[in-house]
Amino acid sequence: MEEKHCPFVSIVLAVRNAEALVAKCLGNLVQSDYPAERYEIIVVDDSSTDGTAQAIQEYLGSLKGHRNIPTISFYRMNKHVGYYSCINHGIRNSRGDIIVLYAHDLLSEKEWLHAMVDAFDSQAEIGGVYGRVVSNFERLLPPLYFAPVGMYPLAYKRWVFDAVGFFDERFKSRGDSDFLYRVKNSGIKMGRCDEPPVFHPLRRLQLRTLIDYAKRRQYDALLYMKEKKRSKEERVLGGKLTGPAIGSISPLGMGAIGLACAGLVILLFYPEYLIQLVSLLLVGYALTLALVAGILHIIFPSTKIKFIDRLRYVFWTPLFLSAILLGRMWGSLRWRVFVL
Repeated sequence: MEEKHCPFVSIVLAVRNAEALVAKCLGNLVQSDYPAERYEIIVVDDSSTDGTAQAIQEYLGSLKGHRNIPTISFYRMNKHVGYYSCINHGIRNSRGDIIVLYAHDLLSEKEWLHAMVDAFDSQAEIGGVYGRVVSNFERLLPPLYFAPVGMYPLAYKRWVFDAVGFFDERFKSRGDSDFLYRVKNSGIKMGRCDEPPVFHPLRRLQLRTLIDYAKRRQYDALLYMKEKKRSKEERVLGGKLTGPAIGSISPLGMGAIGLACAGLVILLFYPEYLIQLVSLLLVGYALTLALVAGILHIIFPSTKIKFIDRLRYVFWTPLFLSAILLGRMWGSLRWRVFVL
């Protein structure tokens, strides 16, 4: 590829507590067939509490004396500031005509960066490009496993940030969705680069990650506050905001509110019936779990899903839905907008 067709690219990588994967990610990125002198990698560590910074420094040290590799810049924040603050810091310190936003747990083919850049030339008048994520689907996804196949690696031309500003640093999650809404509100078109995709391995959802997921769902309320109309009508990163049935209320939220109100009434006026109500709900829950388990066996009879995972799916599903509900309830209080 001639240099005139190789705009300078900055890959911005924000990390936190990524000790296990960050060196592998960087090793993957430097193997790109894009000309090494025409791209850089900017790593911003969000004050990790594990050995992430040391792993990055050791990897950079291993590159000394190597030729034909891109420039890698490393910044470490003095305190935990959040993903989007780190992304903004990386963009401000970048030199590229095209900014690529990447993640430490992605792996790409060597021709991927070329393809992302070529997508800008093949699709007229676009300011950004969606990449595509694939994963090793052999089991059920949420709530057992997590793989952001609804998310995308993104690339933007530098002038897009001049037009719409940087990422809103109030977000700790859903900030990519917010930025995309602002891009679309400005009339800037987005293109696609589906081949080759990047790979994201499945991660088992555990109680610790479920709690973190619940914390992230509070930012649904902030996103809804900023984009009440578009967030209900248009799919962006992470899907539609609520899938609302009435206003900003989802069926899950409506059911939770109804049960809560019924429980309060019974507790205040008919406390002797509260135990009966709880018992009835538990029986209904058990029957629902049995039904779900049966449906899973019918739908997925010949897959590689283990029997224990089918049972775990039944157990984790209500916890997963509760995490969404609790996160949005907290976000509704924090941002003073009602989203369930």
